[in-house]
Amino acid sequence: MNLKAWGLSLSPNMAANFQVNLDNCLAEICKINYTVPNEGSVFNIVAVPQIASEVAVENPAILASYSAPTMPAVGRDLFGIHAPADWFSDVKSGTEGPTDPATIPTVPVGYVRMWDTETTWRDLEPTKGTFVWRKLSKQIETAQVLNAKVMMVLGGTPAWAGNGSAADNPKNIADWSAYVRAVACKYGPAISSYEIWNEANLQTFYTGTPAQMADLTAAAFKEIRACNPNALVVAANTTSRATGSFGTFFPAYLEELKTRNWPADAYSVHSYPTASGGADDRIRGVAQFRTMLALSGAPFTTVFDSETNYGLAGLGEGKIDITGDKAMALLSRSYIDSVRYGFGSTFWYVWTKSPDPKFGIQLTPANTDEQQAWRQTYDWLIGAQLQRCATPKDGLVVCQFSKGAENFSLVWYGDASDASPAFTPSKGYFGPLGSNCQTLRGADCAGILNGTAPLGFMPVRISGAPSAAAVAIPASISMTPEGVAVGLNQTTTLTVTVLDGAGKPVFDQEVRATATGSARFEGGNTVKNGRTNAQGQLTLSVTRVGANAAQVGTITVVPDTGAASLKATSTLSAPTGIVLKTAVVFAVSQGTVTGTAPAFAGSSIELVVSSPAGVFMQRRFTVSVDADGNFKKNVLPVRPGFTVYAIDNPSTPTKSNTLIFR
Repeated sequence: MNLKAWGLSLSPNMAANFQVNLDNCLAEICKINYTVPNEGSVFNIVAVPQIASEVAVENPAILASYSAPTMPAVGRDLFGIHAPADWFSDVKSGTEGPTDPATIPTVPVGYVRMWDTETTWRDLEPTKGTFVWRKLSKQIETAQVLNAKVMMVLGGTPAWAGNGSAADNPKNIADWSAYVRAVACKYGPAISSYEIWNEANLQTFYTGTPAQMADLTAAAFKEIRACNPNALVVAANTTSRATGSFGTFFPAYLEELKTRNWPADAYSVHSYPTASGGADDRIRGVAQFRTMLALSGAPFTTVFDSETNYGLAGLGEGKIDITGDKAMALLSRSYIDSVRYGFGSTFWYVWTKSPDPKFGIQLTPANTDEQQAWRQTYDWLIGAQLQRCATPKDGLVVCQFSKGAENFSLVWYGDASDASPAFTPSKGYFGPLGSNCQTLRGADCAGILNGTAPLGFMPVRISGAPSAAAVAIPASISMTPEGVAVGLNQTTTLTVTVLDGAGKPVFDQEVRATATGSARFEGGNTVKNGRTNAQGQLTLSVTRVGANAAQVGTITVVPDTGAASLKATSTLSAPTGIVLKTAVVFAVSQGTVTGTAPAFAGSSIELVVSSPAGVFMQRRFTVSVDADGNFKKNVLPVRPGFTVYAIDNPSTPTKSNTLIFR
């Protein structure tokens, strides 16, 4: 499994587990009812940036400097689109009018995919051997006006070639080969790539078997190579949303392609997330797609995202309309993430003259916000070379690029689908990355660099000469809770907070912690060093140890910079009550009870032993508590099922927990 090549992070054990599940799925389970959830985390799959050294983990070092480019320059091909052209057409006279300008995108594009353009096999060859080329020719002409490449989707069976449905597998593969040959030979280099079938994993579009689809792929590959050897042959695409067909059809199709020596130059996915999902959810779908390719052993090659948008109804959710900042951020993130995760092209669905009711984000002549996000992202990315992407803190993503002699970073916090609060960095936090800040709307965002404005899910561009990072000096340190009751060998957490003189969190501050008395850190250590997060906080896990149930533990923390008097303490004390730990029958009618009562060290308490309900018997036993607050008492008669609790004074008792003898 070439997991690394496909941009995946998956442990060996988890990879084996995934393969077992996949094999089982293909053998029997999936044939009944199987669902691959839209969460790569089910198998601990993480889609990572193409830069092998930058797995998506917290890495504050990316804020310190730039590095060398690791990817080729981004080309216009990245920005693909669907744009069904509309024009006046009179079949009888052969008149083909000019394309309606409103159906021609006014944003810069490099690739146009032919779908929902009346250019399927069913449209082009309605009668066997008789071709109608005018619509395909007009759509290609429109793409050429945009100076864009063309991807043609081949599938969609004519009624005469199947059983009446466009989703049928052709009855005679020779009919399919003749059709593909006719298209490839007629249009030659005017078509840059051919996608075998649209969403072949869904029976809405294809009802044949994976083996039959692999046969169609191999046949088309042969015909396209003969007439247009420079065109890419793209395997039938799959959706990445949570459908059983993704878990059954696509991996089986890949296995069939493998037996035919991989007759495809590229692979494609439709990365629509769930209606409420955002850009991060889209990437989780990409993780699934890449995982299937890696597990099948597919050669590493070009991948396309040949349809994407957000807010689509399905999987139990209704359609969600997305506008304004959220729409701008999701559109921009789609293309930035496509660079980040190594896609050759991403095709936005769809540019239309008027809104399309199926999609959450509209791209029409009237949608100026979305057009602005497209143009700004295009300007940022075209000609740029990716250096690396990393996460300095949870939710914050920094992607660094080179463009000529200039370095710049695209930065955002959270996702448009999250309710996460924005992140307000301290002044100089992004200083080494540059001194200029630009938003998707083209506005200045110097406040983010100066620590006076928040960074949210809208990507911003930081560039220019580095500015000196402001050094945050700790002015206060606190720890909560200041005191906590903890039983022996029990663990609790303490939160350390470091603030500067303005009351703002101090990020990445080294803190030294020491444990005395009965307090210990992990592994029994008495010393622990840590660094604060972006909220200026550090979490400590501490345990109260020892044989003395009454002994107090103390945690002391100090920052490694700031005034020498800065420190905070927290105490770990014993619970004030009585705690029974064990109640065990060890011989016929004999048992032992153990527990702690630190508040009663050196005195005595009473145990109350009762028989099960219905056979009432109750006996009391006096037990001495030692100087360390511990006690142990043998009692009789007892049997399994008897209960016991402890009290300190029969008239005004402090009652312990109740245990059942085992």
